Amino acid sequence: MVGNGFMGRAHTLGLTVASLLAPDLPPVQLLSISGRDSNKARRSADQYRYREAFTDWRAQIDSAGLTAVDVVLPTELHHPAALAAIRAGHAVLCEKPLAVTAADAYEMWQTAAAADVVHMCGFNFRFAPAVRLAHDLVASGEIGQILAFDGSFLESLGLPEYDADSAAVWPPPPQDGALLGLGPHILDLALWLAGEPTVVQAQSKKLNPSSAARDDFFGGTLQFRSGAQGTIRGSRVAGGVTSECSFTVTGTRGALRWESPRLNELWHITPGHRSTLIEVTRPTDPFMSMWWPEPGHPISWTETFIHQAAHFLRAVAGMTTVRESAADFEDGYRCALVIDAMAAAARSGQPTPLAWPAAGLATP
Repeated sequence: MVGNGFMGRAHTLGLTVASLLAPDLPPVQLLSISGRDSNKARRSADQYRYREAFTDWRAQIDSAGLTAVDVVLPTELHHPAALAAIRAGHAVLCEKPLAVTAADAYEMWQTAAAADVVHMCGFNFRFAPAVRLAHDLVASGEIGQILAFDGSFLESLGLPEYDADSAAVWPPPPQDGALLGLGPHILDLALWLAGEPTVVQAQSKKLNPSSAARDDFFGGTLQFRSGAQGTIRGSRVAGGVTSECSFTVTGTRGALRWESPRLNELWHITPGHRSTLIEVTRPTDPFMSMWWPEPGHPISWTETFIHQAAHFLRAVAGMTTVRESAADFEDGYRCALVIDAMAAAARSGQPTPLAWPAAGLATP
């Protein structure tokens, strides 16, 4: 585990619980965890039952006995750490966003593909059962041809009242800002559900001048290759909303809506304005076979990391491929392309086209 912060805890929990609940998984050994502060790294190793603690992730990646590396460092370190792990021959799970720039993400994808190692990007919302059900319904044609995708990710942790005095309780927003920090989550869902955008327009703002983030609000529109239209926004200064990721995908025969605070629910709206609330808790629903034998028992955001870890472990063991239900580094790169285009559109105030690569190894 390369990193011992918030995501280090979430990923460790996922790996540990997945290995307990999924009997088909190979045994998991937690060999090492790293952090910049030696005392905190040692405490993390003791608390989470890792054998060793490191302060130098380069030495950690070069240590003996590794099969897989999980990168949960700050975004600017994803690129060097993942490349080091790939070049050492390890499978890699890297948190989103894959990299700060699309150029770095492209290098990570190409290097992993050429090395033929398992590579996965941590878009954990793909592992919410209701989100997976929405994807399956879209893919099956249940709501017809996609006409629109509307998504948002709203938080309030960038508001001034969360600065300084509240930092001990709520950490300040990362320097990534809203576009790079929140944007990849909702843009990955847009790509997954509606396909590739060909043109984007965007704006971004810094509304809290005391924040360390480069921006704390963004909004934009997407024109998809299919002809569908999209709107997207993200904010760290959305007062009254602690954290909410949501989307509506609309087709010629209906629409689907999901909101993260009601993670187990999916709304299915038909053209006659008849709305059906699907409670996605049945054992036959996506991922729910790991949990309870009776429907109606909800799961939480935490369990998305358990589902993600189980899929990664199966891919490492050769039992499945990453792309069967997850995002690999190519997906991370494609998301980074849209982020870069939206950033460029926000700077110029002009529509920005995207040039998509062909599948497989390609020139950006």
